[in-house]
Amino acid sequence: MNALRGGWRWALTVVAVVLSIIVLVLLAVRGLATQVDTFRDDIEAQLSERFSADAELEHIGADWHGWDPSVALSGMTLRAKAPQAPPLLSLESAHARLDTLGSLRAGYPVFERAEVEQATLHLYQRAEGGWGWPSAQVPDEVQAPGRFRLADIDRWVGALLRQRVAIHDVRVVLHGRQNDVTLVAPRV
Repeated sequence: MNALRGGWRWALTVVAVVLSIIVLVLLAVRGLATQVDTFRDDIEAQLSERFSADAELEHIGADWHGWDPSVALSGMTLRAKAPQAPPLLSLESAHARLDTLGSLRAGYPVFERAEVEQATLHLYQRAEGGWGWPSAQVPDEVQAPGRFRLADIDRWVGALLRQRVAIHDVRVVLHGRQNDVTLVAPRV
């Protein structure tokens, strides 16, 4: 009887220690969420390096709703690295809330709600006739055509279709050699 009682005590002690560690980690993560705006310069530097362009973020914030983390940003601008640089991408505001339990079940991030307001993408006509960004580079993961398999594309499209994302006032501005054309979608 004493051996069984000792085993239960050890098991309960281990459970208590594991739960205490989980609580401390969650408290630390929630505390970091309130300080996320202090990492704005680091995030801008990462975006600038990733796209070979100048990035600017006016505000970034994070919050927790129960188990679900959320992030909001506003005033994001991406410009080519050049004097009098033309804009590449601008975003008035974006807000995303992750569904933690749904993400754990699905095995990939599932957003409970994601909204983007006033997104504008600028594309410039190249000398050979294609469209792109001047002096900026798209990351290799996005542009490498030979590295995608049909199964991967199908999996990612399926994951995207299961998201709850709304984009309000999206614009694509095509800057041609002679004229500019703006494509507008009030809601996507």
